Amino acid sequence: MKNRFASQTLFVTGFSVLLGLFVNWLNPNGIPLVMDESRYSTEQSDKLMQDFMNNPTDTTSKENTNLIQNPNLTEEGFVKPQNIKLDFTKLLHEKNALFIDGRTEEEYKLGHIPGAINIPYINFTSLPNEKKLEIMDKYNKDGIIVVYCGGGDCEVSIDLAYDIAKLGFTSVNIYLGGWKEWTENGLKEER
Repeated sequence: MKNRFASQTLFVTGFSVLLGLFVNWLNPNGIPLVMDESRYSTEQSDKLMQDFMNNPTDTTSKENTNLIQNPNLTEEGFVKPQNIKLDFTKLLHEKNALFIDGRTEEEYKLGHIPGAINIPYINFTSLPNEKKLEIMDKYNKDGIIVVYCGGGDCEVSIDLAYDIAKLGFTSVNIYLGGWKEWTENGLKEER
């Protein structure tokens, strides 16, 4: 009796797993079975920084387009955000790029990168696209944007950057080091 129960349990469990994988495969919004490591890579950061240094521009102008050439158009039709390192982040900050802090309002008020605006991901992600576009409408779709969060294990900046890129913004960058790396390097803070 015990062996029969164990084999039935094993069969039901195996069938459930296979059915779940099949349904996930059919779903266009299914969960990827392999993690997209490129969301964490900063290997293109040095090249982007060099390109920017060779062609410095005013990051605040509404007229400027393609300030950082980003050839990574995804299958979904948006330009994939780029991960950038601290040195490039500091350079973009000096050039007045738009910095977006994706942390909660409370965290933002405790301290943030000078000049950064706060768009809490937790609130932004649940909005319909029309509302997201209303929030982002005052910003240049081709201007340089740097999104950050707490750094370390915080992935809010990645998700927020992708949400913004999907709205048609073409030069969205993710500062993975975030607030933690910024402050650990003794850079200016704003409260």
